[in-house]
Amino acid sequence: INPASSSKTNQVTFDVGFEYESRNLKVPGTIDNYNSNNLAINYLAIAMPLMRSKNSNKTYWGLTFGLKPYSKIGYKVNQGANQPGVDSLNTTFNGDGGLYQAFVGSGIRYKGFSIGANFGAMFGQQNFSTIRSVVSVQDYYINSEHKVNTSLSGVFTDIGAQYDLKVGKRSTLHLAGNVKLANTLNGTRDSRKGTILYNTLGDHDTLDVAENVKDVKGKVELPMSYSIGAMYEMSYKFLVGVEYERTEWNKYSNYGLKDNVANSQYFRFGSQVLPTGGKSFFSNMVYRLGFYTGKDYFVATQGQIPVWAVTVGFGIPIRKYVQYLEQSSFINTSFEFGTRGNSKFPASENFFKINLGLSLTDNWFKKRKFY
Repeated sequence: INPASSSKTNQVTFDVGFEYESRNLKVPGTIDNYNSNNLAINYLAIAMPLMRSKNSNKTYWGLTFGLKPYSKIGYKVNQGANQPGVDSLNTTFNGDGGLYQAFVGSGIRYKGFSIGANFGAMFGQQNFSTIRSVVSVQDYYINSEHKVNTSLSGVFTDIGAQYDLKVGKRSTLHLAGNVKLANTLNGTRDSRKGTILYNTLGDHDTLDVAENVKDVKGKVELPMSYSIGAMYEMSYKFLVGVEYERTEWNKYSNYGLKDNVANSQYFRFGSQVLPTGGKSFFSNMVYRLGFYTGKDYFVATQGQIPVWAVTVGFGIPIRKYVQYLEQSSFINTSFEFGTRGNSKFPASENFFKINLGLSLTDNWFKKRKFY
């Protein structure tokens, strides 16, 4: 979200969102098929007005703070292969963790122009492990494990601007730009190599440690990202918008090492309709439809991986309180289906996401008038 948008927060708003994500990775021409499922909190934020215009009672300075994920890791992949001298070699790749952003932001507006910024702390953990198991009917082999755990922390800054241009009596064109500055994370890494033995609980115990290295300091360089967009709004009932986003992943490094990545870019289109605002339940719902396409940051032998997805969403109103008619809240749902890669690449991935959000508004901190 563009930090400049907090300058238009007219009521105290509490937002919380959850996301369920299912991914299916397929290797063309084989029966190899990998699945992953994750459920997580997608965002948590509070926005509030700080100052209002005396003439129009509209907010021109607002504040936002909250917590949101920057990246997520969650997979477990088993890979089997024939090995000379033994029956088979099985390798299990595990990964979990992610990075989070705790932020505070503010936006201020003058006439049709708004500007804002978010500042905060980025922190998280990345945990990776590789387990190798040898299967043989003649000999007994002990399983091996290599674990790497990295703790990361740093600060970040986002800057955004918006301009509202009246193009008709009831129509407005919104122009926006957003820059997420490059930042450096400080890391502390522990790694261990050793042998393990599976127990009756389905977990494993360490038998012997061949290498144990702790508290290795390093830095992770995260790239700059920027986006520009435009949205046309008509009578508060119909919105349609486009956005272009680019991230300079070629400047990314992890403990001084470059990865096989390239600059990513995405084109997004979205629309929203509020039918009539009548008395029926469905006429007060918000209907959303969108899609995006682009190139992922990961580079395979065949080039950058293409990505596309379609999204459908609904805003379901919660009945206003009788005492305070300005209090209105929504349950926001969205469904997303997309694909990474195609038949030209070594593997392709289908993904499906369900997002559920709750947006609550209230009249907190509003100055009362007595007559």
